Amino acid sequence: MLELNLNIVWTILNILILYFFLKKFLFKPVTAIMEKRTAAIKESFDKAGCEEQNAEKLKKEYEQKIAQAQQEAEEIIAKAKITAEAEFHHIIKEARQEQEQIMKETRVAMEQERIKSLQQIQDEIAAIAILATSKIIGQHVDETTNNLMFSELLKEVGEGQ
Repeated sequence: MLELNLNIVWTILNILILYFFLKKFLFKPVTAIMEKRTAAIKESFDKAGCEEQNAEKLKKEYEQKIAQAQQEAEEIIAKAKITAEAEFHHIIKEARQEQEQIMKETRVAMEQERIKSLQQIQDEIAAIAILATSKIIGQHVDETTNNLMFSELLKEVGEGQ
């Protein structure tokens, strides 16, 4: 039947001793190293997940800040448009007032020129009338008579208007 040979017993005993030594000095340290490595990898994944969440949070904050900045820019542009329009209307109003003032001054100047021209025309007409009168009368009239006739002529011409 089965023979137990001493070599087989020693071989089995050596294998068992080798197994216990390997288990104590090789498998336990290797398993510990593998567990540490697994824990480090898990920690890295957790840290990466946390960093990703932080990055997503920062991204949302930046997007909100950009949206807020765009809104502020639109408000500033709207205010600038309103201010520019008000300034435009103010400038137009001032220009119209200045135009009216210039037109008024021009009308006054034209009226003064008209009056001055009429006066000159009256003076010339009177001088011509006096000259014609003196020729009709046939004598030369002195300065005093000349002025007297001129004044009377102006009064008559003035009444005729």
